[in-house]
Amino acid sequence: MYRTRCAERFFNFAAINANTALAWNAKCEGLGRITIYKDGTMSTPDVVMLGHYDTRLVALSVFIAAVASYAALDLAARVTSALGGARNLWLCGGATTLGTGIWSMHFIGMLAFRLPVPVKYDWPTVLVSLLAAMFASLVALFVVSRQRMGALQALVGSVLMGGGIASMHYIGMAAMRLPAMCHYSLAIVALSVVLAFAISLLALLLTFQFRGEATSWAWRKIISALVLGAAIPVMHYTGMAAASFTPSTVAYADLSHAVSISSLGITGVTVVTFMVLGLNLLTSLVDRRFSAQALELEASERRYHQILESALDAFVGMDSNGLITDWNAQAETTFGWLRSEATGRMLSQTIIPDGYRDAHGRGLRHFLASGEGPLLNKRIEISALHKVGREFPVELTISAISGSGGHRFAAFVRDITERKLSEQELRESSEMVRLLLDSTGEAIYGIDMLGNCTLCNRACVKLLGYRDAADLLGKNMHEVMHYLRADGTPYPVEECHIFQAFRQGKGSHVDDEVMWRSDGTNFPAEYWSYPIFRDEHVIGAVVTFIDITERRQAEVALMAAKAVAEQSNRVKSEFLANMSHEIRTPLNGIIGMTDLALETPLSPVQREYLETVRMSGDSLLTVINNILDFSKIETGEMNLEVIDFNLRDSLKTALMILSVRADQKGLELLCDIGPGVPEVMRGDSNRLCQVVANLVGNAIKFTDKGNVLLELQVEAEDGALRLLHFVVADTGIGIAAEKQQMIFDSFSQADNSTTRKYGGTGLGLTISKHLVEKMGGKMWVESEVGRGTQFHFTAWLRTSEKEIEAGTARYSLHAARDPKDFLRVLVAEDNQVNQLLTTRLLEKRGHRAVVVATGREALEALKKENYDLVLMDVHMPVMDGLEATAAIRQREKETGFHQPVIALTASVDRARCLAAGMDGHLAKPIQPHELDYLLEIQLAHRRKVGKIVLANEESPGNPPKKI
Repeated sequence: MYRTRCAERFFNFAAINANTALAWNAKCEGLGRITIYKDGTMSTPDVVMLGHYDTRLVALSVFIAAVASYAALDLAARVTSALGGARNLWLCGGATTLGTGIWSMHFIGMLAFRLPVPVKYDWPTVLVSLLAAMFASLVALFVVSRQRMGALQALVGSVLMGGGIASMHYIGMAAMRLPAMCHYSLAIVALSVVLAFAISLLALLLTFQFRGEATSWAWRKIISALVLGAAIPVMHYTGMAAASFTPSTVAYADLSHAVSISSLGITGVTVVTFMVLGLNLLTSLVDRRFSAQALELEASERRYHQILESALDAFVGMDSNGLITDWNAQAETTFGWLRSEATGRMLSQTIIPDGYRDAHGRGLRHFLASGEGPLLNKRIEISALHKVGREFPVELTISAISGSGGHRFAAFVRDITERKLSEQELRESSEMVRLLLDSTGEAIYGIDMLGNCTLCNRACVKLLGYRDAADLLGKNMHEVMHYLRADGTPYPVEECHIFQAFRQGKGSHVDDEVMWRSDGTNFPAEYWSYPIFRDEHVIGAVVTFIDITERRQAEVALMAAKAVAEQSNRVKSEFLANMSHEIRTPLNGIIGMTDLALETPLSPVQREYLETVRMSGDSLLTVINNILDFSKIETGEMNLEVIDFNLRDSLKTALMILSVRADQKGLELLCDIGPGVPEVMRGDSNRLCQVVANLVGNAIKFTDKGNVLLELQVEAEDGALRLLHFVVADTGIGIAAEKQQMIFDSFSQADNSTTRKYGGTGLGLTISKHLVEKMGGKMWVESEVGRGTQFHFTAWLRTSEKEIEAGTARYSLHAARDPKDFLRVLVAEDNQVNQLLTTRLLEKRGHRAVVVATGREALEALKKENYDLVLMDVHMPVMDGLEATAAIRQREKETGFHQPVIALTASVDRARCLAAGMDGHLAKPIQPHELDYLLEIQLAHRRKVGKIVLANEESPGNPPKKI
């Protein structure tokens, strides 16, 4: 610093006198080489001036940079939002303001650098540097105010803006006038230019990012301004560091436009700069507020139009002259006029029908004169006019709007054509419902949750004895018609099923109560009560009721008729039982005596005659059995037994009886039982064999040549249950397709001629089908005329774990029986032929028989001595077999001895006999093998070889086991 000051003083006073110069030279010893030119100028190229910065001015320049940066961010928003000429105006004004701020920062930054020589500034050059700053600002604002700024735009803008700022800086440096030479470091200059580009790119990015900030003092905008305010001076002071000054008097060569900048000048530049920036910020603030208000107004206007356009009602605006001013899209749809067509037209000539136009004009004039209108702000229904000329109903609301421009009117119009049609349809529907209710024969009424009547039809009014519905509407129906029971006791509403139904949310149906008329009389009624729901909530109930007086009378008559029918049925059953007894009794003698006669020596002719008698008796017995079975089916008395039996052996026995008939016709009788069919089953073997015998017998009857085949397979399994599938196939005459269903009807055959040719009652298939259905199966037929028939039936039977030996002769007598091993048998029978037959059958088997004619005689005989067995006829005079058995069982309670009693009857079924206390059942005509079985049981009992199971637990198909 000392050397600099000495050199300065030497340069200033060198031209005064040599002595002084020599003196200064002595004081500035060591400064270096001093060159004195011929014109008197001097330079010291080896001496670099040392300068320093005024920190206050440096801080001021940085502050100006920050304010200018904030102004740039604010100006970018204004330029972006402006349109047309306003945008160009903001662009130019903004460039001037921003350029002034940047230049002011630069110029004050230069003034902050103090040198040991006086410095002046060439104002034209300073002005050029100001223009460069404005150019840079113009580029920046132009780039950031575009709709989008891509990478290329940002790079080009940063180069132009950075170049402008660098130009401003170095042009400003060139404006300096001082007695020194300025030297630049190229590396630092290049660094300053790069910084100018980088800072410009940062400024563009931040400004573009925050140009949309609507708030003036947004914190992100302030932070961005501070960042730029700190970054821009970096470039300036880097450029300043690139310059160095050496003393020289050449710098004073041209000072024609040079001016000195005093403290007052710095103040002036600062004040002007802040005034320009402040004016810019103030203008921007005001513009922003006006813009916000304009935008809000525009948005409000837009919302207003959007609301009108989206309204479901037509909107029509009218001025005080009756001209249309507003017309939304729904108005176009409603009235058929386009907005462009309707706007400006007279409202009365556009949408008001001729009949309402005069009233419209008078109302408008009245309102303009008095400010009152009877239809304003009210919802009214009138007719409107469509563009095509048709009138339609509308709902209209008119409001008056008063303003500085006069009165305006706003009308909302809704086309209610569909609603009117719906109302009309509803009225018609309601009327139809009323007509339907009044046309129904059932009485119907509705009640609310309190039980008050809400509706009632004509039948209800009439049935309860009232004149019209008004007499019932609103009244509590329980108190009107349901307050007493049939016996006259009070009927609490809490117990009423009608009220319980809808209070519990479910329907009810009652047919054993009475309804009360207005005159105090009652009638039996059947009613149905159902809840009425609205939105899943019960709001009441609808009740339907009818007078069932005639039904009650019919039920009484029906009960009487039923009693008569039941009596007739009992009479028929008794008649059939008696007829069965009367027919079976002589038939028992015929068949039994014929069997005995066939066992005696006979001539061939005699044997032929007796076999013919036996065959005729069997046929008659089959007819009687079918009639009795059919009678049981009609009365529902057909029941099935459940016993264990050997299935194969039972079928073999049934087929052996039929094999004789097949052999006589030259037919082959076959049986095919599948390997999966169990040996022992549990069910009614007699009825199962009856079905098989009927089907096989029919097949033999209607087949003249070929064969008859019985097939058996297991079709399904369910635990211990098996579904057996039987097929009886023949090669006979076949059945026509149209006749295949009727053959299962009672007393029906495929052709009436078959009855004459083959005989039969027509009941066999009916009985068989019923038995199969009782076994849980079904029966059907497949046939073709001339090619044979296949009868199918299925039956569910349960498997059994018992072991029953198959193939034994269960009903034959023991050939080697001891003659002393005989039974004493009491035969209670009133018919002499049957007495003789039964005695002969017993004596032939080595037993001794004692005969009595009545049940009373049987009791007297049992008092005298014991018998091994009693064969008790059911139908006898004085005391029948059931009564006698009951007396025997009563006496046994005292004696403790059990007397075996077997029913001997031609009519009463097995179940009734067992229920009366009998141990078994032997049907007439007596079958020898059944008689043998019963006798064998009693013999085994007397020998005490094992436990004897009573006949009600076993049957001929299941002999007792020894234990």
